[in-house]
Amino acid sequence: MKMKLRTLALTTLATAMLSGYAFADVPPGSQGNGEIKFKGSVIKAPCGLAPGLDGDNQNINLGQIADAQLKTVGYSAPKEFKIKLIGCSFDPAATAETKVNVRFDGMSVGASNGFLGVSGDAKGVAIRLLDAANKHVKIGATSDNYSLRSGDNTLQFSAQIVALDGEDIKAGTYDAMTNFALTYL
Repeated sequence: MKMKLRTLALTTLATAMLSGYAFADVPPGSQGNGEIKFKGSVIKAPCGLAPGLDGDNQNINLGQIADAQLKTVGYSAPKEFKIKLIGCSFDPAATAETKVNVRFDGMSVGASNGFLGVSGDAKGVAIRLLDAANKHVKIGATSDNYSLRSGDNTLQFSAQIVALDGEDIKAGTYDAMTNFALTYL
């Protein structure tokens, strides 16, 4: 019995001494600590998307515009944004140039205009998306094709606030969200 108690006591003591290393919150001498989480995905595509600001998860601030300007001009100045494709690698035996188009999806306002609807206090406005040539890209439709080269590529777009025809403009804040999908050709 004494042997079992001694073994149990030694095991408990060793575990207690070593557990400090395994569960240490802050290394000795540290002046702060934190946690870093990583996430991502592997996709079957010739290019990857840059993470964050120019890639897969963006926040675009369209700023403030006076309701008087929307009533007279009908739209704001466009704010540029881009989708950056990284590490593009194509079949060297391919004879055709590789291209990509982009489809933006979200809450569309009006069946014919293809503007992105907004939520919030502001009323009578929507967001118009434009491609690099300032051509309107309708929500739910694909953009014109962009030519790609090996390496990194940047797809240029812009967005602007527009007044909706026949609707009163009400001042306030707004937000909107669109998802995008790439199709390689």
